[in-house]
Amino acid sequence: MLKGSKNRQQSERTFQVLVVGSPGCGKSALLHRAVADEFEPAYLQTIGADLVVKQFHGEDFDSCTLDLWCCGGAERYRPLLQQHYDEADVVMMVYDMTSRESFTELTFWYNERMRTMPDAHLFLVGTKADDKAGQEISTEDSQTQATSWKADHVTVSAKTGANISDLFRRLARRCLGVAPAL
Repeated sequence: MLKGSKNRQQSERTFQVLVVGSPGCGKSALLHRAVADEFEPAYLQTIGADLVVKQFHGEDFDSCTLDLWCCGGAERYRPLLQQHYDEADVVMMVYDMTSRESFTELTFWYNERMRTMPDAHLFLVGTKADDKAGQEISTEDSQTQATSWKADHVTVSAKTGANISDLFRRLARRCLGVAPAL
């Protein structure tokens, strides 16, 4: 189980999740779909970091809360993210499956995670899985990368909602220590 912290009622654990990736890769849309079950097609750049809270009441695992910090991907905001590194239980590295550049940039985020949060669990998440014709990154290539980084790997679509619930359920189970180790 990851460190987490007890919330005010002491009845469930709260885990800090940093959601990082290049600008426009779909981090905000992913979180909006996870929390509101809606797709927001308009792109609004995240400045600094936005907090989204998602609660889980599992059938086969304890309840928990995920504090999801959606971090702006633009280089000028990166120094602002330092304050979130110490408390992170999980780093969710997001890439756009239709952008080779966003996938290549994951190396920066992986190195940041290793430098500042080596014990934080890692999730590699490919967005825009619904756009099969535009995909530049195959699921096989991203799975190979995830395996080499010892990361959980999920491809999702905020537009259709595909695999969003599965992603966050897996994340909650991993935080609570009820998912098998990689």
